[in-house]
Amino acid sequence: NNPYSIHFTLKIIKTFVDKFEMNNNILIGHSTGGLIANWFAYHYPSYCDALILISPTTGMPTFIRSILKTKLGKPIILSLVRSEIGQVTLHQAWHNPQIIPSSVI
Repeated sequence: NNPYSIHFTLKIIKTFVDKFEMNNNILIGHSTGGLIANWFAYHYPSYCDALILISPTTGMPTFIRSILKTKLGKPIILSLVRSEIGQVTLHQAWHNPQIIPSSVI
């Protein structure tokens, strides 16, 4: 039910395609949109005739995943998120900044 999750986004796309009875769909995605288009095509192959991916993201960068696996990983990432630049980034990237969980800020 998280409106920022990939599963919620896939549900929105599927509902839209179903509502308008769209056939022969070609999904185009850039960056995170490419990741979402890829997931949609994987989970609903009958809904997608083709994919056009422009510089798609593959998820969290490897160096961040590596940091998170260490004992200090979580404190380092939380420190970065709570820094001024982290706050600016979060507020600019989040669709509705008022619903950013207090545990993140």
